Amino acid sequence: MMLGDVGYGAVLLILSTVFRKQMNALFRTLLGKEFGRFADVLLVSGLSSIAFGFLFGEMFGNLGHKYHLIKPILFDRLEGANELLLASLIVGVVHINFGLLLGVITELKEDVKKALFGRGAWFILEAGAALLYFKNPLGWALLGISVVLLGKFEGVGGVLEIPGLFGNLVSYTRLGAIGLASAGIAMAVNLLAEMSGSLGILVLIVGHSLNIVLGILDPFIQATRLHLVEFFSKFYVPARRVFQPLSLKHEYTGGEVIWQ
Repeated sequence: MMLGDVGYGAVLLILSTVFRKQMNALFRTLLGKEFGRFADVLLVSGLSSIAFGFLFGEMFGNLGHKYHLIKPILFDRLEGANELLLASLIVGVVHINFGLLLGVITELKEDVKKALFGRGAWFILEAGAALLYFKNPLGWALLGISVVLLGKFEGVGGVLEIPGLFGNLVSYTRLGAIGLASAGIAMAVNLLAEMSGSLGILVLIVGHSLNIVLGILDPFIQATRLHLVEFFSKFYVPARRVFQPLSLKHEYTGGEVIWQ
């Protein structure tokens, strides 16, 4: 969604298929081992980038518009910033609630009451917030019920997490912001190429190559953060086992502990 360009997605597909061996060789040189799964990630990313590229009507930025090669199915990101922000929040709502649902399923294995009334209280909280948005006073009652349930089944920590839920949701606006930046850079590159005369082709190649590199790195970092922080925190629980050290015997040697 952040890259969202048919042309850029096609480049990722080429990299993941045609140059798979070369990428493995590069990682083997740099890291001492193959990194073949990286090519698989690029393959999936390329396919999804192409899909969103059709939705946003982008092919190497606005080149698709200029030459009438593609039209947006949903909206143009550069002209529909509000729609892009709303789409990002919708993705956040779906992603977070999927995590909450997994949290309920996970907790059912340990404590049915806590799963239904503790984890489930988050859905009541969201329903209350939605009703208040539509100016329905019943929302206050649902908010009160959710706070009581969270306090009873998840403790003070659960209540303190309430502002964090809305903070998590706002965090998904990065999907729109980074996508907008990528589309803006692509448009700037195309404009500079037009102004460069005979050097236009070179400007296009260099500019879009740099933007593709940014389009691989930044969305990877941001998407990983959304998965590990906003999503995983709703259901992931570390293994419920007491830590067992390898050994309790050790030798102290003046500043250093040597485990045996």
